[in-house]
Amino acid sequence: MNKYVIYSYYEEGSGFSIREKLVDHIDECMKIISNFNNSRIYRYLMEMPCEWSIKPSDAIRLMIVFHDVGKAFYQKNYEYDDERNVKYLSFKGHEFLSFHIFEKFSYGFVESNADSNILSACSFSILFHHHAMNPEQRGKVKLKYDITLEDLKLDELKNLLIKFLKDKRELKALDHVFDTLIEEIKICGSVKMFVENVTYASLRESGYREIWDNFVGCSIFKKTSLIFLTTLLTVDYLSAYKLRGGGGLSDFHRVLMDFHNYYLS
Repeated sequence: MNKYVIYSYYEEGSGFSIREKLVDHIDECMKIISNFNNSRIYRYLMEMPCEWSIKPSDAIRLMIVFHDVGKAFYQKNYEYDDERNVKYLSFKGHEFLSFHIFEKFSYGFVESNADSNILSACSFSILFHHHAMNPEQRGKVKLKYDITLEDLKLDELKNLLIKFLKDKRELKALDHVFDTLIEEIKICGSVKMFVENVTYASLRESGYREIWDNFVGCSIFKKTSLIFLTTLLTVDYLSAYKLRGGGGLSDFHRVLMDFHNYYLS
């Protein structure tokens, strides 16, 4: 029996097919960030007047691992571009699910206020890593089709995440994530309703407001969050660029390459 594949990008048309696996996307992100502990960004973070109860490299790793995990809920969300005659998977709004899942992970992982602050900066970055694409509009997008708990293949998703986790503490927190997810989906009555509830709540309830208030009111948290967010944007885009076949270099791509070369490598 073939192993279930979770895609982070899927597009096919006449004579071409691009199928990017989530596991490959995360793995490529990790390669791009492999020299992080020798980078200018790392040195800057370590000089900040805050307690690093979680190593910056581990925080970055967790942020990368979870930033696209919400795409698992969109694996049957096909759309069609009639002009280009292309079939593709739409992941609009996946960041809200990724944020929700990482918040569940953080709840099972946190042991101190310092842990909470670092992981909140990761949560901020996950929630806003598509901030340029109008979060309010993305939050209104609904799944076209409902799927069952069985369709979600949560065991496959869990095994994918385990590949990038490091110790018993992280694995224990991951168990909490999936136990909670299953209960929440059952309470909602359907996966589709669960996705809609999470998407709606992510931009409107206390977790989001607390993170935003902390971002506005605490300069250290703001600096950490912006560093994490820029790092995530860079590795996310550069990984996607490579795995989806490259192409002509845009000005945006060159800026991200500069940031990587100057500050992350």
